[in-house]
Amino acid sequence: ASLCDDAHVGYSCSMISNGFLIGDKTLALFEKINLSALQITIDGDEQTHNARRKLSNGGATYQRILNNIKILSSFPIRVVIRVNIDKSNINEFAFVKKAVRQMNPNALCLPALVTLEDTQDSEQRKKCFTDEERPEFYRHFMSDKSFLLDLEKCLGQGIATCAAEHYYSCVIDPKGF
Repeated sequence: ASLCDDAHVGYSCSMISNGFLIGDKTLALFEKINLSALQITIDGDEQTHNARRKLSNGGATYQRILNNIKILSSFPIRVVIRVNIDKSNINEFAFVKKAVRQMNPNALCLPALVTLEDTQDSEQRKKCFTDEERPEFYRHFMSDKSFLLDLEKCLGQGIATCAAEHYYSCVIDPKGF
């Protein structure tokens, strides 16, 4: 950011996170790098998320992530919660959205369609949506006016999809590589 400041060039960045390690040091870093938007991914309600996203010691992550979403409510960045939705957790989105909004009323919350990938095993593939099932997925959410408002805001800001799929994005693994 300082290089851009010296050159009088505007700069900001955004990132995707699991939301687990947000704290004072992380917030200081966000400010230093001029982070403007943070997308946090959640995999369903507390039970589903904790079953899918365990710590290496088997510990739960959901409540800490919600608490960190609350911490972010006082930080000047856009917060978008992307709830990964498959056939097994499609009815959990409303619950997650309500829990998120209780922690951070300004956070946008969107369902993200989990689709078939070549790398998935047969059990994962059974839960995923096919191309033919996409319209039904979206119809499921279209009756929710607040979903449509969040979607419109996100699309207008270019932050409604997984950035890992974009040309100038990078993915950093748990070891920092």
